[in-house]
Amino acid sequence: PSQRFMSLSVSTFNIEAWDRDGVATTLTARIADRQGNAVADGTVVNFTSEGGQVASSCATTQSAGISSCSVEFRSQNPRPTGGRESVTPANRRRVTRPLSKSGVPRFVAEVRRRG
Repeated sequence: PSQRFMSLSVSTFNIEAWDRDGVATTLTARIADRQGNAVADGTVVNFTSEGGQVASSCATTQSAGISSCSVEFRSQNPRPTGGRESVTPANRRRVTRPLSKSGVPRFVAEVRRRG
């Protein structure tokens, strides 16, 4: 996998979960090699979160020549400071650093308070 050819998308950015546990959203990582080609099926992408709970990893599969995998994030304690949650994807197959040229690619979601 290449750091340059990685993206992260989310099904719902602003989940209303400040005071509710179990509110879910799906995170999808799409990755390719340095020529922009699909990576091998089974390439593992690991996820970490500052709060709530995220599935620890997923393995890529190809669909129409695009490699991707998805995990679920659910709200729970600890709640993020300032109402913003960060989830970081990384591939540790060959390197032990996140897949990003300038740091860490992150999904940042607002966790809003009701009311």
